Amino acid sequence: MKFKDLLAHDYWFGKDKVMHFVAGIGATIIVDPETALIGGFLKEIVDIFGSGFSYKDLIWVYLGMAVGVLIKAFI
Repeated sequence: MKFKDLLAHDYWFGKDKVMHFVAGIGATIIVDPETALIGGFLKEIVDIFGSGFSYKDLIWVYLGMAVGVLIKAFI
């Protein structure tokens, strides 16, 4: 599949975006924001060789991290 085809099928609100969001929350709460940041980025680097890099996935992970930081602050 070509890069432009991957972008055409990379929706902002796909099922995988929920998984990225929840993973960002979980990683931030369970470990720490720095590890979640690095983990999310490395996951997308690995995806270059599979389903393809997605900046949208990263944004959802980072949004989840922001929510995770807020949750952790109030727990």
